[in-house]
Amino acid sequence: MPTDAQITIIIVAYGHAEQLGPTLAALQRLDLRDVTTIVVENGDGSSAVVARHFAGVAVLEPGSNLGFAGGCNLGVQHTQAPYIVLLNPDVEPQPSFISAITAPLHDCLLYTSPSPRDRQ
Repeated sequence: MPTDAQITIIIVAYGHAEQLGPTLAALQRLDLRDVTTIVVENGDGSSAVVARHFAGVAVLEPGSNLGFAGGCNLGVQHTQAPYIVLLNPDVEPQPSFISAITAPLHDCLLYTSPSPRDRQ
C-alpha cells in the first residue's frame, strides 16, 4: 500500500463553500495522516475562504473558471504524488476510504510500467 505522503486529494470547487467545509472536516479524520489536499477554486472565491480554515490544505486560485478537467489538471501540476484522488467537494468520505481504495494497489505495483512522470 502507498505511504501517506504519496497521495494527493484534489478537489475542484465552483460555488461549493457550504458543502466544502464538511468535506474538508471529513478528510481531517482520515486513518492515514499526511495526505496532501489541494482545493482548486474555480468560482467566486468563497470555497477558497472556507478551505483556508483547514490546516494542511493548499488552495489554488487560477483567476478564471478552468472547468472540472482544467481544475484537475492544475491540481495535478502542483503535486509530485504518484497517487492522486479526484474528490467532489460535496462528499463526506469515511475515515478509511483512502486505505480502502489504495489497498489493492499493493499487489498491482509488481506489474506496472513507469509513468511519464517517472522518466523525467
